[in-house]
Amino acid sequence: MSGGYGNTASGSTTAIGGGDSNQATANEATVAGGFSNQASGAQATVAGGKQNVASGEATAIGGGQQNQATALRATVGGGEYNTATAMLSTVGGGSTNAVSATYATIAGGNQNRVTDYGGYVGGGLSNLAGDAMGTTTDAWSATVGGGSGNQAKGDYSTVGGGNSNTASGPAAATVAGGNMNYADGMYATVGGGDHNVVSGESAVVSGGAANVANAIRTTVAGGDTNAATSDSATVGGGYNNVAGGVGGTVPGGSDNTAAGAFSFAAGRKAHANDDYSFVWSDSEDTSDNFSSGVHTFNVFASNGIYLNGAIHAASDRNNKENIEPLDCARVLDAVVSLPLSTWSYKNEDGGVRHVGPMAQDFKKAFGLGKSDKYIATIDADGIALAAIQRLNQKVDEKERELQALKMEKDAELAALNARLAAMEQQKTPFSNR
Repeated sequence: MSGGYGNTASGSTTAIGGGDSNQATANEATVAGGFSNQASGAQATVAGGKQNVASGEATAIGGGQQNQATALRATVGGGEYNTATAMLSTVGGGSTNAVSATYATIAGGNQNRVTDYGGYVGGGLSNLAGDAMGTTTDAWSATVGGGSGNQAKGDYSTVGGGNSNTASGPAAATVAGGNMNYADGMYATVGGGDHNVVSGESAVVSGGAANVANAIRTTVAGGDTNAATSDSATVGGGYNNVAGGVGGTVPGGSDNTAAGAFSFAAGRKAHANDDYSFVWSDSEDTSDNFSSGVHTFNVFASNGIYLNGAIHAASDRNNKENIEPLDCARVLDAVVSLPLSTWSYKNEDGGVRHVGPMAQDFKKAFGLGKSDKYIATIDADGIALAAIQRLNQKVDEKERELQALKMEKDAELAALNARLAAMEQQKTPFSNR
């Protein structure tokens, strides 16, 4: 014992460098100085500070106030009210931090805890690495970098920072930051944002607010109140979108739903409810626009569709069935009686005019297509061709009638000319008298 006041060195080869009311009570224990420090474990060391206790074998406390290192080779660097109560656990500093698992570490901060094997908290306030369930080996190597109120509760889970984030998946869930985000699935990831939830395996929410990715390999890149709820579904961003079909995609926009398998919905109030359907909608009112069946491409564009190039409609004979000949005469009769009008779409400038039938009249006249709200261009083209064919037939018939009439008239004229010639030959010439 070198000096100081009221110090007690009672173990074999113990040492107290100085200070006041320090105790070194186990073999080879050391207190360098400070006030009311205790080194009660074999080879334990307290470098200084106040009311620190190193009670585990080969434990060390660098300084600070009321810190405790109570397990084999546990270490507290400094700060106050910190505890390292598991073998080879470490608290670097800060205040009221607690490490209770082997190989676990808290670098600093305030009121942080590590409860499971190999866990780590870099700093911040009231963060937890581990699941705090009593056992110390069911949430291995969880990490919280910093922030406040964050919890990394699954094996190899990580919260980088932010506020009140939770990574609780069974393995390697990650929340990079933000506020009140949850990564609950295996390998689940939240990049940041606010109130996002990822509960699917290998699912991702990059950011935004109130987004949900709750199925395997789902993705929400950002936006607000979006959800990817079936395997491999994706929402790129926007607001209130749902990718609910397997492999469904909503790139963005608002109030869109991709409910069919491998469907695509974009714009506003587009609903791709059928498998392999594509819907683009520019809905500006309360109406929703829906896919019209599986394997359909649906575009609801109020002011028209503009394409720089030809439109190629499939018409391969090998793709068709139930082929029947068409009565072109009946088609022409129906065309003749089909009401035709000029009109403008309600969403267009009133100066833009179009001409044609109403879909309801077209459906009634010919019974073609799936709906009385649309006219398929291939049907309109086919009706026009059928009417042209019938008109051509009627022209041919008239030409044949005219040709027959001409031949008849020519025959009559030839007969008349022959009679006239015969009459001329029968006349007696006048003689000179």
